[in-house]
Amino acid sequence: MSDSEGVPYDQNRSLEVPFANHLLSDFSHGFSSQSVSVFLIMKKLLLLHLIFVVVARSAPVGPYVGSVSTNEAHFLYSPGQVEKKLQLSVLSKSGIVVAKADSISLMANDFVAKFHVSGLKNATGYQYRIDELTAEGKVLALSVGEDLHFKTVDASRKTKVNAVLLSCVKKKDTAPVWEEINTLNPDILCLSGDTPYIDTTDLVTVRQKHRAFLNEVPLAKIGTHTSVVGTWDDHDFGKNNGNGASLGC
Repeated sequence: MSDSEGVPYDQNRSLEVPFANHLLSDFSHGFSSQSVSVFLIMKKLLLLHLIFVVVARSAPVGPYVGSVSTNEAHFLYSPGQVEKKLQLSVLSKSGIVVAKADSISLMANDFVAKFHVSGLKNATGYQYRIDELTAEGKVLALSVGEDLHFKTVDASRKTKVNAVLLSCVKKKDTAPVWEEINTLNPDILCLSGDTPYIDTTDLVTVRQKHRAFLNEVPLAKIGTHTSVVGTWDDHDFGKNNGNGASLGC
């Protein structure tokens, strides 16, 4: 297992930043005790920042309910920056498993597992859960709870749908918007582009910012039980007025 820099990935490894340690140590030589104290504070702040980045990268994302029809549903989930064999189980209201789907959180897909279940009933509410299938044959619960539920599309409604379309998420404090959307109990939430603003073509940064966006608590809460779909524009997968065809746009 390797992280995005090609270094063997170990979630339990201690954070070592020799470059930062040597850099701040060299700068501190020859200064007064007061200056040395400042550099020690700077060193601690840098280490805290790097620890925060590592934790953010290793945090799970989702689950998110994707497109849902009268008899099937799609889901996305990342257990963190690690490849795992996962299983999503769909349960009836009485707790009986009615469908299962296996997937692997591949590094090539930014450690995101994609699930697709079919054979469901029209206009029916379900619970779901996600477990890890270990190499030793154990089943470990990763994502469970009452918030993990969805409902298949009611064919009798025909053209009637309660949908929310949203774009241009640029503000830092977006919680009130997601909270209000959740009160509307929409059938579907469509992220219609520039969700969020990223404005770079650096893949590592793009992935980090998308993970942070999808982990905003009020939005993540919607995603556990509401169909979330979307498309892209320029700011969320490139630079301003880019068309996606050129990495330098």
